[in-house]
Amino acid sequence: MEKNIIKMMLLLIIIIIVIIVFIIFKINNKENGPKVKIDEYTIEESREFELSDEELNVKSGEVKNINTFKTIENCLSGYYNIINNNASIYYNRNSNSEKNISDEDIKKNQLLLISEEYINNHSINTSNFQQFIKTYDEQVIPICIKMEVNISNPIEKYLVYGILINQDYKFLNDFYIYVNIDTNNNTFSVEPINENLEDIENINIINKNQTIEKNELNSYKDIYMDDEMTINYYISRFKQIALSNPEKAYNYIEDGYKMKKFNNLSQFQNYIKNNYTRIKKSNITKYLNYTEGENTYFICVDQNNYYYIFKQIGFQSIEYFVRLDDYTIDSDRFTEKYDKANDQQKIGMNIEKIVSAVNCKDYEYIYSKLDDTFKQNNYKTINILEETINNNLFDINKAEYKAFNEVGDGIYTYNIQIHPLDNETNNKNMTIVMKLLENRDFVMSFSFD
Repeated sequence: MEKNIIKMMLLLIIIIIVIIVFIIFKINNKENGPKVKIDEYTIEESREFELSDEELNVKSGEVKNINTFKTIENCLSGYYNIINNNASIYYNRNSNSEKNISDEDIKKNQLLLISEEYINNHSINTSNFQQFIKTYDEQVIPICIKMEVNISNPIEKYLVYGILINQDYKFLNDFYIYVNIDTNNNTFSVEPINENLEDIENINIINKNQTIEKNELNSYKDIYMDDEMTINYYISRFKQIALSNPEKAYNYIEDGYKMKKFNNLSQFQNYIKNNYTRIKKSNITKYLNYTEGENTYFICVDQNNYYYIFKQIGFQSIEYFVRLDDYTIDSDRFTEKYDKANDQQKIGMNIEKIVSAVNCKDYEYIYSKLDDTFKQNNYKTINILEETINNNLFDINKAEYKAFNEVGDGIYTYNIQIHPLDNETNNKNMTIVMKLLENRDFVMSFSFD
């Protein structure tokens, strides 16, 4: 009998403990709410009851996902085509069919991508449209620089800062805009912002979770980028920003590389000016990528053997930094190969650096590698070196290696033939005298035969 009482008491205690744990779990669950991971930030799942004004003003966070950036940019491309009377471009691209659009249709189309709330708040119609919406007389390209989001499923409301350029890489304007995404209907709308917000991080995004009804122009597709798409996006984005607004592009240059390559913004601007045509025509033809920790490196080579090295910060991230050559800072792969090479191979690898610097019009790098005595006797200023190179070499050069000789004391000569990348019959004979130094450094002199 006594044993049964003890068993019943133990069972009762267990039941009480279970009830207490269950109550605590329910309280915590109610207070914290279920969480779901999206991009690089955590948000609350949408709830069936109506959100308060205070909850509507809670911002979910900064967007860094490259797929999201590209998706929003596609929406904005459609928006700017519509408002600038290029609706046929956008319609034909999305419907895979041709359609003639009348003047009356154009006016109606200009309202199809504006949010219903924005139209109602400003009493916008086809007659007063341009009083509230800035338009352009040419086709423009939107480039998103920074993005914040507030998500209340199924509506995602993005606050975007970016720049507009034209087809010739001319900077037109900064822009601030809201883009609303309805993930249930795969539709979007926009709300222009006609003021300078300066820093969108300090702006509360109000998401009223209003459904976006579908029309013939406001559909969107989610973009998912593989490695090749990512590389092409990075190089396209760098070209667009660097050629139209070098000041902004300067922020994307990797810090360590920037310190060695450019002493200041002015030098970077000069680099872009000297290489404008080459950068504009650059298209990636081959690449390799590898991961170090949380970062991914993309080593890219264009059709003229110019290098771009992108360091992606995090997985599928829009946050990246770039190097514009492979010679200013030695990569781990270069270091490993160089340290295993014999002296002739090392000389050849260093000459390849010099040829790359000539092609990039990086006269500062070449000047820094000249032997001091040779420099004082022949090139007292960098301008003399630049003039000599421009008078003797080509726009894009390639080296063909001939006779190699050892002079002694770590000094070697290499006779090479320089010819244009696309014309091996036109060439210049050149002799390089090079001394190998410690830590993969070197000094050199040169002459033309």
